Amino acid sequence: MARTIPGQLDLFAGTTDATPAPLPAPRSGYGGKADLVIEVLDEVHNGRYGRLDGTDRVVHLDGDGHCRHAPDGMCDVVESLLAQRFVKLDSPASVRHGVIAKTVYPLKLTPGGLGLLRRSTMLRTRTSR
Repeated sequence: MARTIPGQLDLFAGTTDATPAPLPAPRSGYGGKADLVIEVLDEVHNGRYGRLDGTDRVVHLDGDGHCRHAPDGMCDVVESLLAQRFVKLDSPASVRHGVIAKTVYPLKLTPGGLGLLRRSTMLRTRTSR
């Protein structure tokens, strides 16, 4: 008498219910809004974002030498752009976070990030005509 083991396929049967469920496809890249990414790329190009030394927290840089923590939605976009190498860290600078001087690495666009910003700007000007 043949014994069947659950999970094994029967070589002599026509069909079986032991087929495995398909695995979900892995997600890649940032799954947010494209306008937000372009806005962050523009802000990075203007020198408005950086990373705190020690904590790697993303900060928004004011023009007067101060910084504050960036909103969580913007942090996700900046981290995604860093991971995809559209943005890189620049040389460190000293700015004030509140009343304490902290070392911040300003972010700057890589050639790929600059090309992405140019293409999106060209698309935006073409569609607005």
